[in-house]
Amino acid sequence: LIHESVKPQFVRAFSDALQRMYNTDGQGVRASDSYCRLVNRRHFDRVRGLMEEAVEQGATVSVGGQMAETENFIEPTLIEDVTDEMRIMQDEIFGPVLPLQTYTDKEDVIRRIRQREKPLALYIHSRSRDQIRFFSENTTAGTTVINDVMLQFNDPELPFGGVNTSGIGKSNGFFSFQEHSNARGTLERQFGTMKMLYPPYTHRIDGLLRFLVRFLS
Repeated sequence: LIHESVKPQFVRAFSDALQRMYNTDGQGVRASDSYCRLVNRRHFDRVRGLMEEAVEQGATVSVGGQMAETENFIEPTLIEDVTDEMRIMQDEIFGPVLPLQTYTDKEDVIRRIRQREKPLALYIHSRSRDQIRFFSENTTAGTTVINDVMLQFNDPELPFGGVNTSGIGKSNGFFSFQEHSNARGTLERQFGTMKMLYPPYTHRIDGLLRFLVRFLS
């Protein structure tokens, strides 16, 4: 989701970064030694299917989109005009494809996020502290990263995990130790104070209980 006022700037920046990183010699991304391939043919077919289905339903490829089946190669791709009903907006992609939707009202962003299942991660990109605080405070996610992506998993000081349908429990560092340990409460009596509270309940015991209630409260 991106504000419509900065979408043209973002698309240009995406395209420029693609060329700067993977097409320095002008031979195309496919010829770059720095760009990897999808792990296998099955995964390639799945991601390609998501892209082709979205285009058939009205989406447009604005940057990238080149593929080579023999190499499991898919170029970093930006897809616009996608709708929530498209499978590419419902399934986890696990590929170099970024569907792009625009918004004008930040309240609409919150509404759309809340209509979906709670995410494993929420990524917020903004220079405005007010905007960052607004989106952080009005959403729920397993983790939140501001002005970057994926770094939260590598920080052992941060708990990593989902919430509700995106996962249960936390890993990383001490949080992982707590998650996979059983906190076992153990008490050993040192003094026989409980005998003072045994029946029969005399005036002496009643007075003691009243004192303890006042003392503890």
